Amino acid sequence: MAWTIARLLKAADSEIQSFNETRMNLIKKYGQKDDKGELITDDSGNCKIEQEHLEAFSNELNELVNTEVELNANKIDMNLLGDIEFTPGDMAVLEPFVNMDEE
Repeated sequence: MAWTIARLLKAADSEIQSFNETRMNLIKKYGQKDDKGELITDDSGNCKIEQEHLEAFSNELNELVNTEVELNANKIDMNLLGDIEFTPGDMAVLEPFVNMDEE
């Protein structure tokens, strides 16, 4: 079970990294830059998107966010988790990763 969970986490982490790299490339492409070409950030580290590029940025970001990804990992067999209790919220998040077939 530990191996299955570790493999699932590794596959998810890879997708998250890819998402973040692509998102950062969009910010670099559309973000406001100073005269040296460096992104301008506020005190929180956020970058403002140029107004004239806001629609294109938003469209590309929405496309990225709505991209479906398939993880190359086995689902977790719910029957092997024993007496672990999950909240309905936990189950909603875990549903794509868990095989809930009842025997």
